[in-house]
Amino acid sequence: MIYSSSPPESSHVFGLWLKKQTGKPWVMDLRDPWTHEPLRRTLRRPGLRTKMEKWLEARCIAGADAVIFNTPESTAAYSGMYPEFASKFETISNGFDEEEFIDTGVGVGGQIERGEKFTIAHVGTFFRSETADPVPRDLLRALRRLTDDGVLDETTSRVILAGRLDPKLVQYVNELGLAGVVKMPGNLVHTDAVELIKNADLLLVYDAEEAGGTYVRGKVYEYLASGRAVLGVLPDGATRNLLSAAGVNALAYPGDDARIAELIAVGKVRPGLRASAPGFELSRYGRRRLTEKLARCFDELAP
Repeated sequence: MIYSSSPPESSHVFGLWLKKQTGKPWVMDLRDPWTHEPLRRTLRRPGLRTKMEKWLEARCIAGADAVIFNTPESTAAYSGMYPEFASKFETISNGFDEEEFIDTGVGVGGQIERGEKFTIAHVGTFFRSETADPVPRDLLRALRRLTDDGVLDETTSRVILAGRLDPKLVQYVNELGLAGVVKMPGNLVHTDAVELIKNADLLLVYDAEEAGGTYVRGKVYEYLASGRAVLGVLPDGATRNLLSAAGVNALAYPGDDARIAELIAVGKVRPGLRASAPGFELSRYGRRRLTEKLARCFDELAP
């Protein structure tokens, strides 16, 4: 059989060609939506390029034997766009490796050292699309408010923003006088990123983009697997839905500096606060379970 995964979406065009050449069953896996809530700025405006890719998307979805999406919201959106093909759509989410979260508190290696400070951590980039402002200004203003109020200070607290260092982000942190509290180690190898997640007191999920209701970043599942407290600064959509289902109550909307500051302060006072929701099955997002689900999809189509 044939399996194609995107991005890049050109892999599906090749998958369609292979199916026509071989007659073998084909599974098309859209790890990110293609033309619905696209990440690339070229597909966020009308024009020949957008029309062409919508045409290619429709041809591929029509030709595939099964189409996989990674959130229920994405599956629902595409079911609305292509109702005649909805019966072959399936949801297989992102997830986490169970082995990486067997034990916690083992100490952080590499560029991050374990300490006694109250640690807030954000791993990865803040925004998905190419057009977004790379600076989470509301979050940083909330941190400035907390330092002014004496809730956070560099002797007892630290905020670690691990990921690609955008010059605008560094500049804004310095403008607000937060360099003593906010640490930006740059990109971490995955093992160090996981250890940072497991040892933080409060994990930040940040996404200020309204046009992203079908996305859930892979790190969110790792956050939940760590058992640490989570704070989400999010619009309505798939990520907020997942965190709510998992029992995360520390949720703020983008732009609400006061609410963000309030939730961080609560997280420091009650560092043991954890998400808890009866009936939420974290194991369904383990990669072993997810791989089994993908294998069943293959088995159903394989000759």
